[in-house]
Amino acid sequence: MIVPGAVPYLDALTGDALGRADRQAVGLDTAPRLVNAACEAGLVPWVSHDLGTLAAIKAEDPDRASFYQLSRAALHPEAGRHDTAIVVLTDGGRPVASGSVRIRWIDGTLREALESRTLLYADPRQAPDGEAVICRAAKATEIRSCDVAVAGGLWVSRQHTTADSRVNRLLVRLLTLIATANYRWSWCISVSHPPLMRRAFPVYGADGVEAGVIVTVDGVPIETVLIHASRMRFLENLRLPAFADPGADLGQPAPADVQRAAATRHALAGMAMEGTA
Repeated sequence: MIVPGAVPYLDALTGDALGRADRQAVGLDTAPRLVNAACEAGLVPWVSHDLGTLAAIKAEDPDRASFYQLSRAALHPEAGRHDTAIVVLTDGGRPVASGSVRIRWIDGTLREALESRTLLYADPRQAPDGEAVICRAAKATEIRSCDVAVAGGLWVSRQHTTADSRVNRLLVRLLTLIATANYRWSWCISVSHPPLMRRAFPVYGADGVEAGVIVTVDGVPIETVLIHASRMRFLENLRLPAFADPGADLGQPAPADVQRAAATRHALAGMAMEGTA
């Protein structure tokens, strides 16, 4: 198994960044249900804090595994348990999916951090000459001077590549769970290709998606989108019954939402009747 220093998922989940009620709910219900769902699919979830894990997976599938700036150990010698979590799903000891989250402090706005590339590099002088970032997403000016969780490096083996596959959903739920339970941050962000935007709400449980992030690599501009979610959104996601069910969409109304809307409707109807009495 090419997962250096990995531990079983439940052993890595501390809940240190959650309040008492959420920590108990996650530890006793949500996390075990997700892990059981993975086991039912024939998969075992692991967590590593070593960027070497992503390098090993990239070596196994060089044409498809993502290896973006925050994934590279050579660019981030400071990376470790305090700011890095990598979730790997294995089948028979071999990885079939992986994703990472890195916690980064940004001075100023997210737009400035992206365009200066201080978000992506421990030392922006390491950036290649042919690389540039233009960010016109409005949310990137609102997100400022805070810790952000940067999700990326998502890889799923060829046999599980569909956007809505059970493996993809398990990976994203397990990654967002450990990011929210173990680390404190204000916003979670990711930069993705436009065709993947439809995953943002049902699969990722994000707040929003905005166009306008252009990444230039070797002189070639690539249009991408900014996916963003507040910490409160992710906390609310963890409380949804659907979160631990990889077959369920997070964008669908929960029973509590339906009940609240019905109660409001009944209250307004009662007020209208009183006004006509």
